[in-house]
Amino acid sequence: LFSSLRYMYNHLNPGGLVIIEPWFSKENFRTGTITANHYEEPELKITWMYTSEIKNDMSVLDINYLVGTPEEVTYFKEKHEIGLFDDAQYRKAFTDAGLEVYYDSVGLFGRGMYVGIKS
Repeated sequence: LFSSLRYMYNHLNPGGLVIIEPWFSKENFRTGTITANHYEEPELKITWMYTSEIKNDMSVLDINYLVGTPEEVTYFKEKHEIGLFDDAQYRKAFTDAGLEVYYDSVGLFGRGMYVGIKS
């Protein structure tokens, strides 16, 4: 997290902003679940399903896709590994990167939002 923020800092002019909507923390990331979504049109069907777990402070989503057309059904898979950080870790990373940090507890989608400003 710190390395990413430091790189962002290096690309900012004074007064520039870094805005991050946080992912989940270890405390509020749900594991042991299966999630499914489906999209449908007459000539296209898409289904994606994933399971979730935590490994080494990372959320791991094993995502499986089925994409169907009248010609064929295609299957593919992705693995997303996303860091799980708490508020203190976010604030420390922003500060250590040289950014003044502000936190909006609501943010865009209810998960909060961190705003870092380069002095």
